[in-house]
Amino acid sequence: MAAKDHPPARSFKVNPEDDGSEPLCFGLGGPPGSGKTVSALRIATGMSRVRGGRPALIDTEAGRARKYLRSARNPDGFDFDYIDFSPPFVPAHFLDAIKEAAKLNPSAIIVDNATDEHEGPGGVLEWHDRMVPACKGNEWAAWNAPKASRRILTAGIQQIRIPIILTVRARPKTTTPAGTKTPVSLGYVPVVGDELLGIMDLFCLLPPKSNGVATWRSEKAGEDFAIKCPGYLRRYITLGEPLSEDLGEALALWQAGKVDADGNVIRTTGTNGEKRKRTPQEQVDAYITGVNGCEDLDALLAYQLDERRIEWLEKLKASNVALWDQVIEAQSRRMAKLRPDDNATIQDDEEDA
Repeated sequence: MAAKDHPPARSFKVNPEDDGSEPLCFGLGGPPGSGKTVSALRIATGMSRVRGGRPALIDTEAGRARKYLRSARNPDGFDFDYIDFSPPFVPAHFLDAIKEAAKLNPSAIIVDNATDEHEGPGGVLEWHDRMVPACKGNEWAAWNAPKASRRILTAGIQQIRIPIILTVRARPKTTTPAGTKTPVSLGYVPVVGDELLGIMDLFCLLPPKSNGVATWRSEKAGEDFAIKCPGYLRRYITLGEPLSEDLGEALALWQAGKVDADGNVIRTTGTNGEKRKRTPQEQVDAYITGVNGCEDLDALLAYQLDERRIEWLEKLKASNVALWDQVIEAQSRRMAKLRPDDNATIQDDEEDA
């Protein structure tokens, strides 16, 4: 490059003032039905307590995420903006969709499902296979175009200050160590490009029927490689508890720089610095979300019989019957969905009577 064509020198900010808007990217991996979408929506909904707005969800699965919208068909659903994203799943097009979602000023942007960038129609793997003949059979050269598009995506995500939550499919994988014939389980391995996994600040796995309880530690090599839980965010995660609105709120407060000298988030309201407590309606919404996340009767009963929840419900009944009624109605609806045969029998008995 000639000297006259060299870009002009730039000035850089040295130790700029912290504006509390560090990029934050959270990945949730798991097999189908493990609760990735609901968990992502719960986290993003909790972020709205701090950031305002509501989640924006980019759906690559032909409208599958619509079932989670709050509506007459699903009164216990979530409030979020829905963005339909159809094939081809070119990596750079994911960035276009994310930028479109950012125009809505959402509490967070959910990409459901980022695996399609890797193996979906028009994604990196298919694009590579399509390029092989054009590269005269050179497999390595065929990666140039799809990987360049992925670099555009990853670089773009790192410049966006709105929290981004990526759901990723994960599949069981095995390996056979050299010198042996016995396969060894690597656990549930996320189906996503290493470049995308590398820019995530947090990544957890949701095993089958986990009811939103994430795995943050694993002795299986494939899972351990993918899981990311840095020390500066670990304090906000409660092991053994479902991913929740409270976690989303804590992460948004951390991102906004609202932490004390010990690194604990400061839950405040308004500008007076008073510690913020969740409103009764927020507590009820969180409880109902947990009820709806129970995938079988045993999980529902265990959720309801937790001593802390029983004590909270007793206080709620004494102080706000209307909210208590919301809880009872939600529990009854979930029980009916989990015991359809019993309900049909009861209905038949009533008709016979």
